Amino acid sequence: LVYGRNGKGKTRFAASSGLKTLIIDVNEEGTKSIKSYPNVDVRPIKTWEEFVWAYWYLRSGNHDYECVVIDTMTQVQIICMKHVLNEAEDRDPNRPPNTPERRQWLATTETMRPFIYNFRNLPMHVVFVCQERVDSSEDEDGEVTTRFVPALSPGLRGDAMSAVDFMGRIYRRPVRKGKGKKEARVWEARMLVGAHD
Repeated sequence: LVYGRNGKGKTRFAASSGLKTLIIDVNEEGTKSIKSYPNVDVRPIKTWEEFVWAYWYLRSGNHDYECVVIDTMTQVQIICMKHVLNEAEDRDPNRPPNTPERRQWLATTETMRPFIYNFRNLPMHVVFVCQERVDSSEDEDGEVTTRFVPALSPGLRGDAMSAVDFMGRIYRRPVRKGKGKKEARVWEARMLVGAHD
């Protein structure tokens, strides 16, 4: 699971294995940065049904992909919610459209949860890419802790984080390169893979 803000290098990292890779691009259209990467194919996905089809295609084994990248799980949650809302509208045409209630959030979590584990269990390398959000919480002493977390609902975030072997947050930091008059300040992509304040 790799997460971070837009433009920090999540897709480039996920596509850099050198293996025959399929990127499932879920409404991101952020794959321009990897056009020159060899052995990488991109499959644009717009609906929940297409996402489910992609899983069954990979599960069939009738392909030569060794790695799949889901870019991003944040967008998968959005298309799953649209799917759930469409079903709810079919049952009750009087409810406000595109307004999820608690029931729809629970239905989205229950619809999506098995697919996290189904993709994880494919006989190939699997990379989940997520957007990032800031999560603030207050302890019993009133101290506020700010964390950067994958942008998923709390239930799905817990499942996604527990389903993987490796988790990293990609960010950029300015560093100095060169010496003397040739010294320049450049932005370098980095990944945190452990606890950090």
